Amino acid sequence: MVAPRMTSTAPLRRTIPWVALLACAALVGWLNFHAADDVQPVAAVLLLAGFAFGAYRPGRAWVFVLLLFAAVPLSGAYADALNYHPGQVKPAPLYESIIALIFPVVGAAVGAGMRMLMGTTAEAAP
Repeated sequence: MVAPRMTSTAPLRRTIPWVALLACAALVGWLNFHAADDVQPVAAVLLLAGFAFGAYRPGRAWVFVLLLFAAVPLSGAYADALNYHPGQVKPAPLYESIIALIFPVVGAAVGAGMRMLMGTTAEAAP
């Protein structure tokens, strides 16, 4: 038997989500680096990206959540290293960034739930 040939789009389909994840994490890091007192844009991007990646792969949502969250403490550590803190008199402790984990977790849970709900309703429809 001849093994099936892989099409040329198969590697591209595997890399596109990782490139999108890298772009979202870079956006989160950039927003967090430049955040003064308003962290709502960071929370919104974490929530929306968590939703999208949770809907894309519900079983692997935890990987996407951790990688999205990693952008927050990494950008905070980078800002501390450069002594760059817009709008703050002194930098917040790095352990306070754990709060940012809530947003991608909630977004991924809702996205995965929507994906599972849509999958079960699509099968039940005649």
